[in-house]
Amino acid sequence: MAAAPKTVSHYGGRYIARTGEIEVIEGDATCDRVVILEFPNKEQALAWYNSPEYAGLREQRWSAADASILLVEA
Repeated sequence: MAAAPKTVSHYGGRYIARTGEIEVIEGDATCDRVVILEFPNKEQALAWYNSPEYAGLREQRWSAADASILLVEA
């Protein structure tokens, strides 16, 4: 996934967190890694996710890991 940051920045995004250092304070967490990206808006986030630049990397991720992908608007 070393190539992912370039695709993220191309669409105006940036990494907020990319870590396996997770401490559950309350509730249940079933993940062993968290990645949080920030984009200027929903449209750019979706443009990145659906982009040809990210498509091959997304396929690799699908074959290597289970993931939950959430889009959160603030």
